[in-house]
Amino acid sequence: MLRDGKTSRTLDLAASPARRLSGILVWLVVITLAAGSLYAFFSRSSDLRPPPAEGLLGPSHTEELVLGELRIAIQVNDEWECAKDGDVAQLKRSVEDWSLLLELSLDEGAASEGTAAGDRARACMSAFLAPEGQFRRLGGVVIFERFRWLDQKGGICAWEVVVGDVIEQIATTTKPSSYYLWVEAPGRVVRLSYVVPDGAPDRASDYVEQVIATLSFP
Repeated sequence: MLRDGKTSRTLDLAASPARRLSGILVWLVVITLAAGSLYAFFSRSSDLRPPPAEGLLGPSHTEELVLGELRIAIQVNDEWECAKDGDVAQLKRSVEDWSLLLELSLDEGAASEGTAAGDRARACMSAFLAPEGQFRRLGGVVIFERFRWLDQKGGICAWEVVVGDVIEQIATTTKPSSYYLWVEAPGRVVRLSYVVPDGAPDRASDYVEQVIATLSFP
């Protein structure tokens, strides 16, 4: 019993360290769980596994695209149309009542030495984040689906950012998602983008991913 003036208080010296230790352990658990969640969200690694070439590409040929001084080779079948719109290479495919558009361009912001594909992908991700950490877009809510490193054996290595389109807070369904990929090329970074059209079947993404996986720089 320790007395301080007219009041007295009891200090349980044996129990205090235990309580402090329990508190520390609780905080360690909370911090560990939070760190694990953040790591899983931002650094989740996943393979880009396109379907086998048989059945989607069929008989294919190599199409060569030129962006600036960079030459890009990609395999497509006759159902894909290749075109050039200014500095953007476009691959189009129409199936029944829906169509796909894959666009490739040089990321001019990544032309300087030391700027990698991952930096550009993170910059894109941060552009959708408000200062308070909430997703922002005028007129609705942005659904940020994933941010991952794609590592496909025998294929491309790229950073992918998938951003859902604008939805209202009370909406029960989302609009098509926008897919962005940054691929490191010799001395440059190539930006790829495509949108899965509304109403397209699930295999629509497979058609695009299967073509992207053939990307190379001869």
